[in-house]
Amino acid sequence: MNEPLKSKLLAKRLATLLAFTTMLSRAISAQPLLSEDFESVDTAGLIAKGWSLGKNEFALEAGSDFVVAPPYATATADSPAEPGTEFSDASGAKLFSPPGERGIASTGKYLISDSDTAGGSDDIDSKSEFWAITPSFSTVGLAQAWFHADAEIENNNNGECVVELAASIDNGATWIPMWQTVEPQRVEKSVSKYGTYVTGGERTGGYPEFGSASQTKTWTGIHGRWHVKLPEAALNKANVKVRIEYFEPADAWWIALDNIVIDNNPPPQGKDLVLGEAFESGIPAAWKKGSKKGQNWGTEPLKDSSGAFLLKQAETPINVDIVREAVSRGVAKADILNPDKNTSFDDVNPNGGGHDGKWLTMLAGGNYALRQEGVDVEEQSTLDTPALNLSDAEAVFIDFDSEIVQRNGSAVNEVFVSADNGTTFQRIFTYNGALGNRGEAPYFMKHYIAVPEAAKKNNVIFRFSATGGDPDRFQGFWAIDNVRITANKAAGASGDVKISSVSASGNSLTLAWSGAAGLKLQKSTSLTSPNWQDVAGSDGKSSVTETISGETAFYRLIKP
Repeated sequence: MNEPLKSKLLAKRLATLLAFTTMLSRAISAQPLLSEDFESVDTAGLIAKGWSLGKNEFALEAGSDFVVAPPYATATADSPAEPGTEFSDASGAKLFSPPGERGIASTGKYLISDSDTAGGSDDIDSKSEFWAITPSFSTVGLAQAWFHADAEIENNNNGECVVELAASIDNGATWIPMWQTVEPQRVEKSVSKYGTYVTGGERTGGYPEFGSASQTKTWTGIHGRWHVKLPEAALNKANVKVRIEYFEPADAWWIALDNIVIDNNPPPQGKDLVLGEAFESGIPAAWKKGSKKGQNWGTEPLKDSSGAFLLKQAETPINVDIVREAVSRGVAKADILNPDKNTSFDDVNPNGGGHDGKWLTMLAGGNYALRQEGVDVEEQSTLDTPALNLSDAEAVFIDFDSEIVQRNGSAVNEVFVSADNGTTFQRIFTYNGALGNRGEAPYFMKHYIAVPEAAKKNNVIFRFSATGGDPDRFQGFWAIDNVRITANKAAGASGDVKISSVSASGNSLTLAWSGAAGLKLQKSTSLTSPNWQDVAGSDGKSSVTETISGETAFYRLIKP
């Protein structure tokens, strides 16, 4: 074959591949570094695949071992085989699996450590540990890596344990924390026992900050599809492992995980911001509040028109933002959990003496939208975004910070979307569709949800719906913040990526594209490889010339 014809055929072939890989550059998932749905294994089979499910010599709780369930680790007359749960499906069957992206229970088997049903209590300073460790995987060549899982981590509102997600790059000799949660009474109980205060010890490296909205160190639990970024130290390493573990579980609740994936993909979100709201100036006028009866959405603290607290328990003001309230009354954040300051704390603690974890919120101290459960179980409040034109969106996503306690059985908290300007709504998330519990420490996390129902629609409304009341203690609430609607808009709709030409001459290949600002060209020998390499000299350019070698090459454009 003559050289000009060979070059033309090669250019045509590469043009086809480029169009394909560019179109998928933001949607395609590289081959996962690790994935496990637990469907084809039992506990022994998971260990045979290279997982480590173990405990140390100090662990005494009988039944807190990590297992693939069902079946469960132990079952006695006093301790049922399955974890307790407050939620059931439409037929009344209990929901035992952890929630996925939309809050619906995963199916089949899953991984669980159930400290609640276990016998005994591994208290503070017992040094007890129960863990599940993944097989090793490689992050060589990666600029980022993420842990994803359907997760239900239930914190005890008066508990004392630590749960940690960590990474190791030395085959488990040392661990780098990725996420930690501390049960709220660990501080008080450790002070009572040892006389130390809010040091956190070597284990946690300091307790969570009040009102920090931290995604890496919290007082709270996890409920939904969970996304945690691996630390920078774990990147470009050949032998990486991830561990989830209980430390001194002290008759805690449970850790349940399913559909674990580790890859180089961030949580699902679009590149184009359509709407962003942090409620810094209250709830905007363009957002619509509706109330069937009673409580409505507001910004904390919830007060009536005279400035008085909206809810009272035995004539004592109620405010779920106990951190803000304590500070407003002159109590320093650092003193809120200090037993020596109990007199000050009791003034603002609706439950009286002691530190109730329902009120130690990760969003406390900041501005956010909140709906607090009132006295009537028939209450229903909605909060709607403005109508959005997403007709040029190929894909649509919503993400938001969420903190919630469901205190009463009437509580139902969900997110909906309407594609017809509010005439009809479809549910896209629920807090009531999977393994979960009521009245414990809050769940706090950032939810990321893909919403294909909204793509290419021109009158889209998102709705946060809170139903039910809390007649006994008024402890239930739902707070949301940092709401974002993002999209991947159609090519050309906002200067998006577009391959304009591919040409070959001799051993050289020239690629050109539009939308050069911020773009980067990458190259790989495989379409499914996680190891895409940057093409030198392509950053911010509109073309690049490469030398053609004998191996197959795939190219893609990305927005870093």
